[in-house]
Parts: sequence; C-alpha cells; structure tokens
Amino acid sequence: MPISDRDYVRGKHPPTCTCKECTERRLGKVLSQNPDKRRKDPQKTKPAILRTITPPRFLRRMWRKIPLGIHKLILSLLVIAGLADIIRRGYILFAHQTDPIKNTIIFLLEVGLWIWIVVILRSRRYRYRQPKFKLVLITIIAITLVCTFAGIEPLSSYKDNLFDSINDYLEEQRVAREVAERAAEEARIEAEALARAETERKAAEAKEEGLKITPVTPPEITKITPALRNPSWEELKAFLWEDKTDQLEYIFPTFVCDNFARTLQANAKEAGWRCAHVRVRLVGYPDWFNYGIPSNTGHSLNAFETTDRGLVYIDCTSTHGFSGNADKIIDVKIGKEYIGKSIFPTPGWGGWLSMGTVVGIETTQW
Repeated sequence: MPISDRDYVRGKHPPTCTCKECTERRLGKVLSQNPDKRRKDPQKTKPAILRTITPPRFLRRMWRKIPLGIHKLILSLLVIAGLADIIRRGYILFAHQTDPIKNTIIFLLEVGLWIWIVVILRSRRYRYRQPKFKLVLITIIAITLVCTFAGIEPLSSYKDNLFDSINDYLEEQRVAREVAERAAEEARIEAEALARAETERKAAEAKEEGLKITPVTPPEITKITPALRNPSWEELKAFLWEDKTDQLEYIFPTFVCDNFARTLQANAKEAGWRCAHVRVRLVGYPDWFNYGIPSNTGHSLNAFETTDRGLVYIDCTSTHGFSGNADKIIDVKIGKEYIGKSIFPTPGWGGWLSMGTVVGIETTQW
C-alpha cells in the first residue's frame, strides 16, 4: 500500500484516499452493485397495464375533493348491498333457478369485488374515519323505505304481502268477534223466550186452578250459559265421522247446499255441540253439472268454534255421483278461492276443485 507522496506521482492512490477521482470511482462501484438504492420515478416504475387504466386527472381531483367520510359511507353501502346480492345470487344459483355458467362467473366476480372493497375499508386510511355503524344503518333503513314505497321490486311486493297479511288477520278477528256477539245475542233472546214461556205456563196452570195470578215481566238476563258446548278438533272429527249428512244425495234444486248445512247444524246441536249455519257469497262459480247456477252465487256451510284450533269452517255438501266421505274443511277468507280439503280422504279421489272466490260472508246463525 502506498505510504508516501511518491505513490501519488506514480498514479497509485491508497484505499482511504478522498480525492475527487477516488470518491467518484468508489461511488460508481457502490451504485453499480446496488441498483435498487437509486431513486426511481414512481410513474416509470408502474407496470404498463396500470398506467393505461389510471383514471383521468380531473376525476382523481374530484374524488380527492370528496371528504373521506363520504368515501367510507359509499364503500360501506357497497359492502352491504354486495353482501345481499351475493346471498341472493348464491341462493338462486345453488337452487338451480338460473343459467349456471353465466351466474357462476358473475357470482365469483361479485365475491372478489366485495373482498377488495372490504380490504380497502380495513386499511388505515378508512378504519378510524366517520361515519360509524349507526349512521350507516339509518341510511340503509331510509333508502329501503324510499325504495319500498316508490314501487321498486321486490321490496314493494314484500310490503304489499305484509299489509295483506295484516288485513287478513284483522278481518278474521272482526268476523270472530261478530260471530261471538251474534251467539251471545241469540243466547240472550232464547233465554228470554224460555223465561216468557215459563211465566205463561205458570199463569195458565194457575188459571186452571182458579187462582188469580198477575203475570210478571221476566227479569233481564245479562249472562246466559248455553247448554251446548264447543268441541275440540278431535271431538269434532269424531262427530263428523259418525254423522251421515255428507252421504245424502245432492238433488237440485230440492236438496242443495243449504239443506246439507241445516241438517248438519241440527245433528250437531242434538249431539250437544255448538254449530253455526254460514252463508258466503262467491264469484266465478263453475257450475260443472250445468244446473243453471249463475257464476255469482251464494253457498252454505257450517262453522264450529273449537277449543284448540279456533273457528273452523266445515262443508259437508256432496256432489252428484260421489260416494266417498264429503266432509271437508275450508279456509274461508274474503278474496281467497273456495277450495275444500277432505278431512277423511277417499282413496282414488283427486281432491276438490275451486268453487270460485269468496267476496263476502253474508250471514252466520248459531
């Protein structure tokens, strides 16, 4: 190693030389051995495909001007909407209700996009930003309500189905209340008639005995416990199985549905059960046997207030040429089709057809 100034004259520099020439040569070696330490232009280091899909500058400026809270709100709504659509599409895909290839591709793309948005939201840029969960939830509820009442499907259909169910429930409660009120009124009238008949009988007996009796007005009866009682569903089925009203022959116009219903009511009361005679109004009656019955007609059936299943409607009317058991239960609701379901199914019988649509319950007599 050179140790004297003569070595500099000969062109030899020591390893620790700090002259300009040695410093530049040493720096060049370092940079050539570690090219990653050089400062690089970010735009030049991007892949070509990313540089080509970079949004225009004015769009980037507009996006940056929007507050980060609005960014997070939009991304949160996209996450929730995407999750709902993924669940819906996955259901129809795995239920084989749509084209499998096309919707599988769309499903996978939605899952990938959803994961990408979730990763963005979990980044440090958005994790501690507003809005919180409450604001996002209130926004979703408001948007859902607006879409529901604006008629956007399927939310509008869900709303209509909910309101229809509520109306059906209220109508059933109203009908049941009216039936109970009529039953109480009829029981009161019957009790008053019995009391009046008893008073008249005692007066007649006293007159025969030569006694002078001043007729008295029967006291007002506020509560009467009828002798008849409501059956359970099993007791009602046992009664219907023993009853032979449904085996009677349908003869138009001398023995029709009204005669079947009144016969069953009389047999039920004789057996000790409360039974109502009900008449409904139907539209669209098919008149299979060409009796000349109009399409808008009435029909008679019976009702029982069971102890375990509530109010049930029973139709025991048979049809021409039918030899099986004709006792059937009916779901009587205004606006619903009148279709019977056999309580005791007959082998080989395909089932009861629709007799039209119920548009009103005209009378209910207990």
